Amino acid sequence: MLYDYYQKENLYTKEECKELIEIAKANLSKDWHDLPAPGKKVNVIVADFKPLKKKLRRFFNETTNINQRYFEFDLYESLTGINFNFYSGENNEYPFHQDANNYTPRLDVKLTAIVNLSQEPYEGGDFQLFFGVKISNMDVLQKTGSLLVFPSFFYHRVTPVTKGERITMSYWFKGPSWK
Repeated sequence: MLYDYYQKENLYTKEECKELIEIAKANLSKDWHDLPAPGKKVNVIVADFKPLKKKLRRFFNETTNINQRYFEFDLYESLTGINFNFYSGENNEYPFHQDANNYTPRLDVKLTAIVNLSQEPYEGGDFQLFFGVKISNMDVLQKTGSLLVFPSFFYHRVTPVTKGERITMSYWFKGPSWK
């Protein structure tokens, strides 16, 4: 692994973000569901990949290229449901957690990719990565259409949203078990 995270502004326009939200809401997954977590206060919908495939080609290509250049993780082609996270109302948040799993010994969640789809500015809702003794704000995720990619084993959180609605899309890239 060469870097702790990678960020890119303007992966999608505000209009493209709005369209992604609309497609996701119209195509809820019947096979994939969000998992509960301690302290998690966010409305999550899981959308089927197929109706979003064409619109997400740029997202997957960019994340794949980022992985090859900066992380060098072995990843599977694993196109499953995609999470759309709606932090609306006061104090919606997601405390520190990892995006790893304990479900199967054959694979691990290796890379997390998040895009800010928010249509209006919001207050609070800072995305933070924890690096052992340092907490870093990932300010790029305050900008609509921006992308953040990081190893899924890093602890991270979303601080309470105090005003407005924070909307993100998140996807977890899986690969063979760590050795």
